Amino acid sequence: MRDGYNTSTIEYIEDKVVSDEDLPKLKLLHDVVNKRARLWLKTIESDMRQRILSHYGEMPSTENDYWLLSDGPMWVWWLLAILPLEPSVLIRIIKEQSLTARLSQVSQALKYIVTHQSKTKR
Repeated sequence: MRDGYNTSTIEYIEDKVVSDEDLPKLKLLHDVVNKRARLWLKTIESDMRQRILSHYGEMPSTENDYWLLSDGPMWVWWLLAILPLEPSVLIRIIKEQSLTARLSQVSQALKYIVTHQSKTKR
């Protein structure tokens, strides 16, 4: 506590550097998950999609050399803000320091959501 205010220290968490050997696998996974996310967005009811877009804006495009960024591509964080995930699942994804692992978890979440969505529409 300082001057009557609660204070804390923070620790910045950065992604682990992707090795040259793992980069092709990461790029492929990235492209697959990005495409799956964009397809999922198209399946959301029009009203809901419009509310998401008016609040969060359009899904960011992929940055050049996204694997070199300290926290990966922005579109992943944008997507995590709108995905209907349990808090425990969201926290597990957010705290991941491997972009490959984070993308894999997002991919699994999208698969689950799409499967659940299609079952409720029947």
